[in-house]
Amino acid sequence: YNICLGIGMFLYALIGLFFLRKILLNYFKDSTVAILLIAYVFGSNYLNYSSIDQAMTHNSLFTIYTLLIFTTIQFYKSPNFKKTFLIGCLTGLATLIRPTDIISILIPLCWNISSLKDFKNRISFLKINIPIVVFAVIPFVLIIFIQPLYWKFATGNWIVYSYQDQGFNWFKPHVLNYAFSYRSGWLLFCPMLLFAFIGIVPFIQMRKNLLAVLAFFFLNFYIVTAWDVWDYGGRAMIQSYPILAFPFAALIEKVNQRKYLMYLFYPVFILFLYLN
Repeated sequence: YNICLGIGMFLYALIGLFFLRKILLNYFKDSTVAILLIAYVFGSNYLNYSSIDQAMTHNSLFTIYTLLIFTTIQFYKSPNFKKTFLIGCLTGLATLIRPTDIISILIPLCWNISSLKDFKNRISFLKINIPIVVFAVIPFVLIIFIQPLYWKFATGNWIVYSYQDQGFNWFKPHVLNYAFSYRSGWLLFCPMLLFAFIGIVPFIQMRKNLLAVLAFFFLNFYIVTAWDVWDYGGRAMIQSYPILAFPFAALIEKVNQRKYLMYLFYPVFILFLYLN
């Protein structure tokens, strides 16, 4: 059973990486995408959660997010009920696995929006395609309903909060501790993802998918750091890596345009690979 579970989760990881590559090739060079995949697979904590601690939620969520982004891209190329049904299934599944990932709905709602004009066009698009959009709600609700249905069966109550006295501190998120503390600080033990933060600048200059990427990333980071037990490590950021791939790849592409930047970037990149 354990061996089959491990093989299955490893297969999910490969599927996630396969679709992440397909997504990024829509926006970046093949060489850029290859370097980014090396960074994720060998230079980040994704290595651990795709090969060792596989059965935690983060590996499967990583793949779900790649499938969601890929389906969203295809949906806006040619909207239809099949694609919106898949979007509803994927956002519902992400929410079922980890309730805070209900913010995954930001991706299909905000994709391709980078300006006020894009935002207005999206409102018009949603109005014109109301039946198609509403159709996504059906699988979303049905999948989420699996959890309270099980709670009712197992305990007699529709809602069960299993974390007891743990919760969120919305007004005092543990941003610095979560990112840099020696007690499992995400960026201290996984510094490769610092490049994703730096890449926000060249990514903004690209003027593509700004609202979806930036809104999801910062909201997710806020939610993760607001959890009371902040020293559980950087694993909760792994499902956001498909989104963080955009600023990260933007930085790689910018670096590869200047030799002096390459001389600065790649020695540090190799050091982070070795550290991981």
